[in-house]
Amino acid sequence: MRITRNFIKWASFASSTAYTVLLTVWLIPGLHTYEMIFGFVHGVGWFFMVALALHGLRTRLIDLRLALAIAILGAIGPYFGTAEFVHQDHVRARARAAV
Repeated sequence: MRITRNFIKWASFASSTAYTVLLTVWLIPGLHTYEMIFGFVHGVGWFFMVALALHGLRTRLIDLRLALAIAILGAIGPYFGTAEFVHQDHVRARARAAV
């Protein structure tokens, strides 16, 4: 399988979704099993995202700012990487429209 920028982007969205579910089940009393499952998914997903960010940076699929948002700020919350993807896509679309 070939890793593309789009693949990294959607993996980031999936990571953010898993984290949102984790926060939701954490807030609802009695869902300890789901907390454990989504906590594991979030933890393993973060390691996966760091590996994808390093690969994307090395192969120039993503820039340093996006890689840092995914890998460093992603340790706090995966929303940073997802937000940076949305921001960069918006900037790219505006640049294409201006040409």
